[in-house]
Amino acid sequence: MIATDNDEAGQEIEQELRNIAPSTAQINRIVPRHHKDWNETLMAELRRQREQQERQKRRGRGLSR
Repeated sequence: MIATDNDEAGQEIEQELRNIAPSTAQINRIVPRHHKDWNETLMAELRRQREQQERQKRRGRGLSR
């Protein structure tokens, strides 16, 4: 399994791996669905989590210890 960016370079590395891998190898490529690369996906998820925490704090439902 390979995780590549959703761009031409990601397609190229997938093809290179298929060319050098044994014929019995199974190569599965995963790409981010809604963003061009994995960093954007991560940053969007972190932003979503922060926003959710802020909403919970404003509602007085924040977790405190």
